Amino acid sequence: MKPVLLKTMGTLPEVGRIRTGVKSGKAMKAIDTFRFTSTSESQLQAIAGIYGGEVEPWHDAMANPPNQYQLITEASTIKVVCQPNSVDVQYEMWSKGGRQRACDGEVCEVSIPKSSEYVEQPCMCAAKGQMECRPHTRVNLIIPDIPFSGTWRYESKGMSAAHTYPVMMQIIDQLRANGGLLPVDMTIVDREVRKHGQTRKFKVVEFHTQVSVNQMLTGGGNYSQEISAANTEAPALAEGNEGEVTGSDGPATPPSPGGSHPQDANPADDDDIVDAEIVEDPDPTGPATGLTRDDAMRMAREQNLKIKKEADGSWTVS
Repeated sequence: MKPVLLKTMGTLPEVGRIRTGVKSGKAMKAIDTFRFTSTSESQLQAIAGIYGGEVEPWHDAMANPPNQYQLITEASTIKVVCQPNSVDVQYEMWSKGGRQRACDGEVCEVSIPKSSEYVEQPCMCAAKGQMECRPHTRVNLIIPDIPFSGTWRYESKGMSAAHTYPVMMQIIDQLRANGGLLPVDMTIVDREVRKHGQTRKFKVVEFHTQVSVNQMLTGGGNYSQEISAANTEAPALAEGNEGEVTGSDGPATPPSPGGSHPQDANPADDDDIVDAEIVEDPDPTGPATGLTRDDAMRMAREQNLKIKKEADGSWTVS
């Protein structure tokens, strides 16, 4: 195992998770408001004071540690701050034993059994002609209105998030001026997609600014500007609603060779197996059949489905 380069250290501690679902049996059920989990009861109490809800003990065998606290808020929109280089995107496969694969679509790192090491090989999904891995997009956020203890991780396994979050965070980072922290609204939104005779209902999380691009370029609307104005008793800056940028993605952080993944500081700390992509309604029309291989691959990537080759040479996506 290769040592972690000292120059890559300095990551903020993770206080807890931001979630959009609750476990129901063995599956996840979408909810309309944000849910927080953390080992820090005081941090959750501070969030509850702003967004409502009751803090209660929470146990999940797949979480690390298993015994934590949770808060289901009354808010479908919360205020967050995006730190630089806060997004990590890659394809992954998980099992009860942990993460088995991490891939950028070309090079796949495969877990060596009974070891924390990974071995590189070409993308296994491409070789099989079947999507077995799912995109994992992780965003590390700061909640600005509570005592600061570190970051809160939000994670999505949807293709939309993998496409849009990195660019959104990259643009926010580039536009904020004078070193200020730009407040961003994080909102749960209902979506419905119909493709190839299939209807899928799900919830997505979008990020919106409350200031225009012009304001951002001149340093307006960020926290450093607001603090400066407050200290000099100047009038508060007016908030605009221009320049809304929805869901963006920045460059993905590729897996590090030798198994030194950024999120592997605690290799078993991910309960991704529990927090699967939340889809509210199963497809009422059944699988898409009679597709070409290219169409099936494209559809599988777009909707995170699996493909199967039929006896007549056509492909089915389900």
